[in-house]
Amino acid sequence: PADPSKEHNCIPDEHYVQTLLA
Repeated sequence: PADPSKEHNCIPDEHYVQTLLA
């Protein structure tokens, strides 16, 4: 899956980790 950090480029680390674990 595409990294949300590249799409939004403003997501906090917590949300980033949750997205990967989700």
